[in-house]
Amino acid sequence: MPSAALRTRAGARRPNARRARRNPLDLHQFLRTVRRSWPVIVMVLAVFIIVGAAYTIVQRPSYSASATAYVSVSTNSSVNDLSQGADFVQQAVKSYAGVATSAYVLERVIDRLDLDESVGTLKEQVSAQAPVDTTLLDISATASSPTQAAAIANAVTTELSSAVDRLTLDARSSSSAVVLTRIDPATAPSTPSSPNVPLNLGIAAILGLAVGLGIAVLRDRLDTRIRDREEAGALVAAPVLGEILEDPRAASRPLVAVGGDDSPGAEAYRTLRTNLEFLDFDKRPRSIVVTSSIPREGKTLSVVNLAAVTAEAGHSVVVVDADLRRPQVGRYFGLEDRVGLTDVLLGTVRLDDAIQQWGGPQGPLVLPAGRIPPNPSELLQSEAMRELIEQLEARYDVVLIDTPPLVPVSDAAILTRRTGGALLLAASRRTRKADLRRAAANLAQVDGRLLGVVLTMVAGRDSAAYSYERAQLPAASEQPDDAERPRVRERARS
Repeated sequence: MPSAALRTRAGARRPNARRARRNPLDLHQFLRTVRRSWPVIVMVLAVFIIVGAAYTIVQRPSYSASATAYVSVSTNSSVNDLSQGADFVQQAVKSYAGVATSAYVLERVIDRLDLDESVGTLKEQVSAQAPVDTTLLDISATASSPTQAAAIANAVTTELSSAVDRLTLDARSSSSAVVLTRIDPATAPSTPSSPNVPLNLGIAAILGLAVGLGIAVLRDRLDTRIRDREEAGALVAAPVLGEILEDPRAASRPLVAVGGDDSPGAEAYRTLRTNLEFLDFDKRPRSIVVTSSIPREGKTLSVVNLAAVTAEAGHSVVVVDADLRRPQVGRYFGLEDRVGLTDVLLGTVRLDDAIQQWGGPQGPLVLPAGRIPPNPSELLQSEAMRELIEQLEARYDVVLIDTPPLVPVSDAAILTRRTGGALLLAASRRTRKADLRRAAANLAQVDGRLLGVVLTMVAGRDSAAYSYERAQLPAASEQPDDAERPRVRERARS
């Protein structure tokens, strides 16, 4: 049982972990999210662009034309009157912009051009603006044809000029005090002002990209499964020692790393073996617990293949099936498992009689589980189990121990304290982050050493490393024969 101090340390770490999980998405996480969800982002972007293009196509083209008028005071005035009149005009021209779109002017424009439109409809097509600090008035009109747009703009300018004359008529001189002169008549435009194809497609692309990125980030935050090695390593603050490819044929052919197989799946186990050899070189673990957070994460499959490639490299290796609840090692190796670990621990069978050889003299040795006991945890934490591990470490280079998952039961945590450490397996796109985090916490509570994480059931498209490794493999004629493979150590010690 963990001590109070260990429970205190574990409890002290939890608030920090919770704060870390609430941290906002940083740039590295964002780029990783984009990389994982790029098909969704591209699909959403394409949909928005298609919708924007369709909207642009179905829109009726419209044309805009503009006329410019100059507003001035009557010339039959003194210099002082002209100065005052200029100030008056600058103030009045803003009012004339409103007059241009009034029913007073537009009714006459409809009559002049014989338009089949109401004043309200025409008002939506006409606009007038007075540039700041000028006496100019810009009048614009929009219509379905370029000639009609120019005609409306010019007609509004003409009718506005007449309206200004009437509105500013000087009764004493029988003439208008303000004159509105068209200085730049409207001409028929050659291209439509709407729809604006580049603008519409640009807006659609920006919206599509924003929505696509939003969906990707939302999926990332809502998805609680582990998807890549960086995520797995960051969750438990441990190195990722390997990635095991998903193999649909694993149920019928579990041992892939045998007979010099150079498939990507076999190379994945060899990479894991190499990483373990360089792990903490001065204090290299002799006995390794292989476990997972929950069942069906490829734990036993990884143990038997890791044992095969370890023996292939010239190491003496023994596999111990310590999963006394659902033992599978004997079945995977095709060996008899009615006698094994439980019998050795109970003292009814000698160790040498229980261990079986697999694959000839160069293959790994296997200690099956034996009979399933009613008290697995008590057996695994017994003094007999501790002595057995020490005996196996003294006789063999590598001792691989298959154990039950960490979250449901404590068997793996118990054994980790008595061995060199544990390999924690996590299935890509299946294992929940909370389960992996809890499994690592269970090891930490008993002061167990976590050697690293192995990501299993990785889809080929999710692991670019394998395509590179596959491309670098030498031809079959360049592969060394089994006899030429270097023997790292003697296969067994006396």
